[in-house]
This record gives sequence, structure tokens and C-alpha cells, in this order.
Amino acid sequence: MYFISLSVLLISFIALAKSNIEISPFMSAGTEVQFAELPFLISIQQGSVHLCTGSLISEKFSLSSGRCNSYRNISLLTIEYGSSVINPGNKTRQNIVGVSKIIFHPNFNFTTIENDIVIIESTSEIRLTDFYEAYAHIASSGARFSSGMVATHAGWGDVAPNVRSKVLHRANLRILSQAECIEAAGETKYPFFNTICAMDESVVCAGDLGAPLLVNRVVVGISSFRNGNECVSTPGRYPNAYIGVSFYTRWIEEVTGISYRVNTFLSRN
Repeated sequence: MYFISLSVLLISFIALAKSNIEISPFMSAGTEVQFAELPFLISIQQGSVHLCTGSLISEKFSLSSGRCNSYRNISLLTIEYGSSVINPGNKTRQNIVGVSKIIFHPNFNFTTIENDIVIIESTSEIRLTDFYEAYAHIASSGARFSSGMVATHAGWGDVAPNVRSKVLHRANLRILSQAECIEAAGETKYPFFNTICAMDESVVCAGDLGAPLLVNRVVVGISSFRNGNECVSTPGRYPNAYIGVSFYTRWIEEVTGISYRVNTFLSRN
């Protein structure tokens, strides 16, 4: 795992009405991705259903959303990896592993969605030796980035109402400042601290929950929530919100036992 410094503005919001918060599992208006572009993306599945997207940070550990993985029987969960085209339900494929442990952040709150991040440990190692930098880099502790920076969201979300994609999609989003996010959100109040706000014509809405927000292939955020009421009908109307990974880097290091830092600064896109 690598931890890379960025220059960033993070957004802090106070938790407000739960009625304005909805799980966002969906990517509208994204473009298809070849596996070699983002080999660390995984699909977290139960039976024949894709539940969440995640990011491999090592052979055994992945990052995803706590909300998506709550109240799950881990014996029923599987991880599909190694392809941009998933096939939930076909468990005879060799690129399927089980889940041995889901580690929630100790301060995760399912109701308010605070600290909405989990580390998932697989039952066996996931080796992606054919790809350079196959595992995801993550933002270093205290990393910051600026308004206007272009970031990429990638996941297996819905591409139309109730139409789940089996093909990995990505979309570019613009990072917003706190003031821009408050203005764009309007009456929709986004909750709590440690949040990154981004938006464009593509929207995160089902199946994309837990998906990474990437800047130069570095995971800076984890898809967590947005106003889901008009997710499909009005793409680009409300910002997408992500848990800022840099707030949790030290916790990730403690849990995984990995501390591999590279002093690289990301350029502004």
C-alpha cells in the first residue's frame, strides 16, 4: 500500500435531518473502463447481487462503505476481482474469494453515516501480479486538495433506473469548496465532518456505494451518500459526497499493519 500526499480542501458539515440522506448506489452518464486502467476495483456480492464497490489496498485488504456492509452475514459475501465485467451469481469462476472479516471504524454510526468506512479482509490473497501498481494508493494522513481539482469516480452502479451495470464505469467529477458545496446542495444538508464534495453531470446513486473517488489513481474518498430523491431524474443537480480517506489513514495502517509511504505530491488536473 502507498500513501501519497495531495493538496486538498476538505468539507465539514454538521449532521442534520436523516430524511435528507439516502444511500447512493448508481452511476449515471459514466464511460466504460478497461480492467487494466483500474485493476484494484472489486465487486462485493451476496448471491447473485452486486452490493458495493471496493478498492484493493493489498493482497488481503480492501476499503469500502460501512453502510453498505452493515448487517451482512459474511459467510454469504464474496469478492469478485480481476475483471471490469462482473458476473454475480457465477461462483465457479476462479476470480472469486470469500470474506473473512469486516472491520468497521470504531466510531461508525449507521444512522448518521458518520465514519462510513470499512476494511474488508478476504479469505485468501488476491494477487494481481500482471499489473504495475495493481493495488490502490491511498491519501496520506492530513492530505488536502483544492477546489476545482478533477477527480474520478469508478464503480458498478446502475446506469438507468433499476438497471444494474455489469460493466465498470467511471466519470470525472469536480471537487467543490465548502462554500460551493453548500450552495449546490441547496436545502439538502449534507452531514458531518470528514467529507469531500464533488459533482458534475454524472451522479452516484445504487451499486456505487463504497466506490473510490480518485485523484491521479489515489483513493481520496469513498462514496457514501447524496440526496437520492432525484438521483436519476436530475443528474448533476446535487453534489456527491465521499468520506475523506486521509482522516482514516492512520487507522487503516493500524488495522492492516501496512505502512508504506511515498512522498509524492499530486499535480492539479
